[in-house]
Amino acid sequence: MENDDECSAHETSVGVNESKESPQKKLRQLKSSVWRYFKKIGSDKDRVEKAICRGCKDPYRVGFTPGPNGKNYETSHLKRHLLKCKKIKFYNLGQMYMDRQGNIQSRKIDQLISHEKLVEAIIEHDLTYSFVEYKKIRAWAGYVNPNVLMSSRNTFVVDVQKVYFREK
Repeated sequence: MENDDECSAHETSVGVNESKESPQKKLRQLKSSVWRYFKKIGSDKDRVEKAICRGCKDPYRVGFTPGPNGKNYETSHLKRHLLKCKKIKFYNLGQMYMDRQGNIQSRKIDQLISHEKLVEAIIEHDLTYSFVEYKKIRAWAGYVNPNVLMSSRNTFVVDVQKVYFREK
């Protein structure tokens, strides 16, 4: 008898789901990488969906133009725009982030905290003080953040000694 109740409940839920289906298309997940730099803003007067560039705020058509001779605006033109957009610089995107409003901004690095973290690394891993003057280390630090100011080994000697006496 319990099986009859379970079957009827199952049949009812299936019947409800079938009757609620609408002819609208399901929303698909945006898979292209260009959607990191564009934001959909809705449809224009011609019922064509639009998106704006998060860098320069220029509008672009995306999606399908309604009608028998409709055009499909895919993402190729958006990719071409990204190559020309003056506001989005790809060589520095590793240093960029999006704020809550969707604006692209550069990341601010606190030089003092960066210096202190390097002092901690020198202490913990027992690195030589000349480590900070290695050409490849300076090149790496400049690549990670072009605005980083690397101190000399003498500065790190003094800072390591300060930490030693403070924690002694």
